[in-house]
Amino acid sequence: MECAVVQAPEMDVPRGIPYQILFAPRIQTVGPFTPSAYAERAPSPTPNGTRTLAGFDPARRLKFSTYATFWIRQRITRALADQSRVIRLPAYLHDFLLKSRRTRGLLHAQYGRPPTNAELAEELGVNPSKLLQLETLPRSVSLESPLRAGDEGRKQPYTLAEVLADPTSPDELIDVTMLRAATSRRLLPTRSSVLREGAAFSFFRRAELESVLSTQLPPLERDVLRMRYGLDDGVVKTMDHVGSIAGLQSRKVRNLERAALRKLRRPPVRERLHSFR
Repeated sequence: MECAVVQAPEMDVPRGIPYQILFAPRIQTVGPFTPSAYAERAPSPTPNGTRTLAGFDPARRLKFSTYATFWIRQRITRALADQSRVIRLPAYLHDFLLKSRRTRGLLHAQYGRPPTNAELAEELGVNPSKLLQLETLPRSVSLESPLRAGDEGRKQPYTLAEVLADPTSPDELIDVTMLRAATSRRLLPTRSSVLREGAAFSFFRRAELESVLSTQLPPLERDVLRMRYGLDDGVVKTMDHVGSIAGLQSRKVRNLERAALRKLRRPPVRERLHSFR
């Protein structure tokens, strides 16, 4: 017995790799799964196989195949929980989602219909609202998902990336706090506000902004930025609205806005806008 325990870690562990890959598809997962995908994503099974061999004790009169199967299952499920999503879920949430999926199938077979959210929550012993929240965690939406038909003459529908606001993208925008301060309605003082203290400074900031826009941007980009951020009337307009006014497609408006904001992010220009924070 002692000889078997001592020599076990020195066995040819890579021989267990094909068994590990063949066993993987038998494990229920939350998302789609293929053996080849697991082979590419999962860590090398050799260290895990060594740990399995090192922990096996023949004195417990347990088949090695049974013992190894348990640990292989555990390692694969943990690897999938860590690597199968864009945003990683904790292991306990992954296990809960698997349990929820199995329970839903059992209730469906029992009732002859899909169980309601309340019935499933009662069976799992959780709050219905909490269950709904947890079950939406694995879902992801591609930025290339089509949303609706495009403008007249546009063959391709709009995608989520084209209409989704991203005010914090460092690659596309300058500091949002500076731009919003520079383009806020406070920079368009009314006649009564002229009498208030600090109105002169507001006019100065407005003049500085006008100078930046006129010297750094071509007319079309400047006009698009004015309408998008409401510089003239204080009303922020959508890309579709700007496109209808300027006679441009929304994609063109988006490209012009991006180009203008990239120019405003250049260090010399950004330094001038820094006073608007």
